[in-house]
Amino acid sequence: MKKLLSTLILVSLFALAACDDDSTSDGMTPDTFIAQTPELMCGAVQDCCLVDGEWTNTDYVDYADCVEDMQMEIGQDFENDRMTVNESKLADTYSDLNGMINRDCTDEISEAAYWQFLADYTAAFEPAQAISEPCDDDEECMGTSVYCHFEGDAETGVCANLVALGGDCSNDERCVEDTYCLSDYELGTGECSNYVALDGDCSNGEYCEDGARCGDEYVCIENLQVGDACEDLEYYPNCYSGDDLYCDEEAGTCKATLPGGSECTMDEMCQSWECDTETGTCVDDSMDTVTVEDWVCGMSSEDQTGTGTVK
Repeated sequence: MKKLLSTLILVSLFALAACDDDSTSDGMTPDTFIAQTPELMCGAVQDCCLVDGEWTNTDYVDYADCVEDMQMEIGQDFENDRMTVNESKLADTYSDLNGMINRDCTDEISEAAYWQFLADYTAAFEPAQAISEPCDDDEECMGTSVYCHFEGDAETGVCANLVALGGDCSNDERCVEDTYCLSDYELGTGECSNYVALDGDCSNGEYCEDGARCGDEYVCIENLQVGDACEDLEYYPNCYSGDDLYCDEEAGTCKATLPGGSECTMDEMCQSWECDTETGTCVDDSMDTVTVEDWVCGMSSEDQTGTGTVK
C-alpha cells in the first residue's frame, strides 16, 4: 500500500495533543480524521518544534499553513476508490496516536505502541476489488490467496487467484504459499512446483527447501553451519545462509554474523549487513529511540541523542 503511511511514520506526519475528539468505539469517518488530525498535529509542532516562537525550522510558514498542508497530504491516503475505509480501525489509529503523542515532548514512544499504530492504520484500508477487476497493488484485492497480476508490460493489473500446485505460471503468475514457479526458459513455460527436499534432484533449476541448497552434484544438500569450512567464497561470502552466517577468510570457516558495535572488515560479517568503514564496527540496525519531539519535528533521534532502540 503505497500511501503517505511511510511519511507518517518516518517524518512524524501525525501527533495528537490533548483534546476532545469525535472518534468512538463505533468508528471515525475519513472526513473527521482528515480534519482533526492536522489541527492536533500542528498544535504539537507548535508546542515542541518552534525556536523562539518561529516556524522557520519547520516545513510550514505558520499554524494555518501547517494545517492546510497536512489536510491535503493525509487526504491523499483516502483517494483510492479500490479500497474501502474501516472506520473502527481508523478510530483505533486515532486513539493509538493520541496515546503515543499526548505526553511531554521529551517522552519516548514505545516500540509496542509504534507497531500497534502501524497495524491499525494499515488495517483501516480494506480491499474492494474482486477477481478480474483492475488493481495496482495486492492489497486492493479481496479474499485470501489472491494478488494483483500484471501481464507483460501492462501498467494496470487485475486481481487473480494464486496458482495451485501443478498450475501454469508461464505469464508471471504467482503460486500458492510454499510453492514456486519452476520455469523452462527455452520453452517459455512455467509450472507451480514444490520445493525439493534434501537429497532430491535439482539439475533443472529446481529450488531446494529451506535450509538446503543445490550442491555440485545437482542434489539438494544441507546449508553450511557454524564451524563448517567455507565454500565458493568469491560468490557466497555468507556461507549460503542468507544473513545468518559469514565466511571468516582467515579461519576458513563459517561464523555467526555479528551484532551492532562488533569489529568488522566487511559488510557480510554484520547482522545489519553494513560495516562502518570509519569505525570498523557493525552498524546497529535496530530502531532508534524516538521521542514525541523527534516524531513531530521530523528529526531523527540520532541527530539529537545518539543511536538507540525504541523501548
